[in-house]
Amino acid sequence: MYSTGIGWRRDLVRDADAPEYLKNPYDAYWNERYRGAVGIYDDYREAIAMALLRSGEDPNTGDEGAIERAVDDLVALAEDVDVEVSAEGAYAELQTGEYAFQQSWSGDLLSAKRFGAVTADDAGRVAYTWPRGGIVGCDLTAICAKGRNPVLAHAFLDHLLDVRVALENFRWNGYQPPVGDEPPAVPAYLRDAILHPNDLTEGRFLRPLGPEADARWRVGWQQFLEARSR
Repeated sequence: MYSTGIGWRRDLVRDADAPEYLKNPYDAYWNERYRGAVGIYDDYREAIAMALLRSGEDPNTGDEGAIERAVDDLVALAEDVDVEVSAEGAYAELQTGEYAFQQSWSGDLLSAKRFGAVTADDAGRVAYTWPRGGIVGCDLTAICAKGRNPVLAHAFLDHLLDVRVALENFRWNGYQPPVGDEPPAVPAYLRDAILHPNDLTEGRFLRPLGPEADARWRVGWQQFLEARSR
């Protein structure tokens, strides 16, 4: 399981600008004070959904007007803040201090010390804020209905869901298993990266879009990317 939130640097962000103190935490991305130091994921669903949530809209909407307004906000983010778009910002630029804010999956920040550019001295300077009701998600493991070894497959799933094994995997990859109590050994500055059952109820999953709605999202994403390149 994971959430999509805001990774930020306590040493680079003024207290008054910190997402945890803003009435609307997503406004942190649009703060021109941090021009050139803001990053979002190279993911059309996550980026547009973030802009929709900022405006109180449904992150799974197919409404043309809502999508256009969200894309307009992202274009403003490109023009006013010079936002960066990448897949590795949470692992790299946020950890090194090149970015003050980075759209982040909770698991990316929790595993950055293992996989990213983080150093021991920088670790405590990185913080994570998940706006209540924001995006949550999960990765899945499936068994093929006509698989040749269904008993072995089920035994493997039982192994993955064993609390001891699941938490050991969590220590390695940073993505939270839906078993047991709160995972151990999570640093205090990243406690907001841990999900609880009520967070999954309150949070919003990114649902599949119909063909017409998905096309609107993709066209809007291209408009944003073109605005960034100008």
